[in-house]
Amino acid sequence: AKDRSRDWRRIYRDRFLWQRRIYPAVDELSAQNFGQEDISLDTLHRFDEIFDEHDGFPDAARDTLEEIRKSSANRSCDLTMKYYTDHVCEYVKVKQIEESMKALLRRPSDEIDLEDGALLLSQWQN
Repeated sequence: AKDRSRDWRRIYRDRFLWQRRIYPAVDELSAQNFGQEDISLDTLHRFDEIFDEHDGFPDAARDTLEEIRKSSANRSCDLTMKYYTDHVCEYVKVKQIEESMKALLRRPSDEIDLEDGALLLSQWQN
């Protein structure tokens, strides 16, 4: 029973800490790029730094971004913030697919599965 309560607390803490990092970062991105359709890759690289500090992109970070994108009840998330969150989500998705593709290509040729490559290509398209 104690393991479950610790696990629950860890999950809650991690989610809270990601919210404290992502909300201000997206809010700052929104303020800096207000009115611009395109965001430079240099601007989005700031999210690499956030995720690299934690060895990747955990579920709590993904949940936080999705919460911003889909929240209609949260008044602190205006449409501009949601718009720029979409850009961040797309950027992160592409980065993750690129990393997976590099890992796939590093495998010996006899261990590369055609289905794995097809899955990555389909993720890239969606």
